[in-house]
Amino acid sequence: MTQVLVERFFDGDKLIPRLDSSFKSIIPTEDGGIVKWSTISGAYHCKLSIGLLELSRLTRNDEYVRVSDSICEYAKKMQKCSGEFITNPGSEIVYLHPHLYACEGLIYSGIMQSNESHYAAGLKGIKWAMDQVDLNSNRGLFRDTGKGSLEQSDCTAQLLRLLILCRSDLEKMVDK
Repeated sequence: MTQVLVERFFDGDKLIPRLDSSFKSIIPTEDGGIVKWSTISGAYHCKLSIGLLELSRLTRNDEYVRVSDSICEYAKKMQKCSGEFITNPGSEIVYLHPHLYACEGLIYSGIMQSNESHYAAGLKGIKWAMDQVDLNSNRGLFRDTGKGSLEQSDCTAQLLRLLILCRSDLEKMVDK
């Protein structure tokens, strides 16, 4: 199944998230002129590294490592200097769920392959997400960085899991 997904959705650099019945890209949906993150190629696809790298380990098929690396490198191109991933091209709003998917994939790839570049990009993304939490309230992460956004518990849970996994390395970043 993974091989078919790679053949149909991987373009050699990134994943193409939607295809019509003839396997051509579907035009991404727009919401008020903004392309929705889940309808385009994005940094969030590198979360698939978790499955790709495990499948490569089990099957000894290095093609899955190559696809994982390519997807992670594409994600790094979509990361701003301050750490956030572009989730909606054409908008300054960052959606935390796909942002944290990117962090999860990069952290996993970094750990499993001893890839410091992937790991560092994931840490930078986590640090940025931590800065989005209002420590003066009892609230978690919001759905996005837009004005009036609602709290979203799955984003908070994602961030907490990543903080537990990377705590000591994040502490080193903060100490610098």
